Amino acid sequence: MNKLIKIAIIGPESSGKSTLAMQLANKYCDVLVPEFAREYLENLERTYTIKDLEEIAANQLNSETNWAKKCNKFLFCDTNLLVIKIWALNSYNLELPIIKENYSASNYDIHFLCDVDIDWEFDKLREHPSLEMRNFLFNWYKRELDLSNANYYIISGDLNKRLKRCSEIIDNFIES
Repeated sequence: MNKLIKIAIIGPESSGKSTLAMQLANKYCDVLVPEFAREYLENLERTYTIKDLEEIAANQLNSETNWAKKCNKFLFCDTNLLVIKIWALNSYNLELPIIKENYSASNYDIHFLCDVDIDWEFDKLREHPSLEMRNFLFNWYKRELDLSNANYYIISGDLNKRLKRCSEIIDNFIES
């Protein structure tokens, strides 16, 4: 059996993560782990709390574990615990124990950090429309990835350029 290749698609809100993750899963005919937070928050009839973020983190982790059993070669993760870590720190100035215990950049073969060079699109779940805040969060992701010595690539440009660049990186990773 070939080694599972785990790829995390991360970045600030409205940076194209979900679209890119879906495109990659389709291109490589393999598994997409959806962002659990979206479904959870769409069904929440109140403002989210730190307890909700803990629940989201636990379910995102469980989803990755469960989907990993069903994939052929690739596991494309639309967000991961790093996204929830930064969300909790930014919103509540708290690091969640579940993330401390379970997140390691080394759990992923590749991180694709989506740049904020595409237009922010309104969505009732999104909180940070300003380019200044999006850049702040992007730089925070980059800093976290640098500190953890993650294998990551910044993905910029329109959706076609992003897909092409990610495909090149994945194909080179497979060949090496």
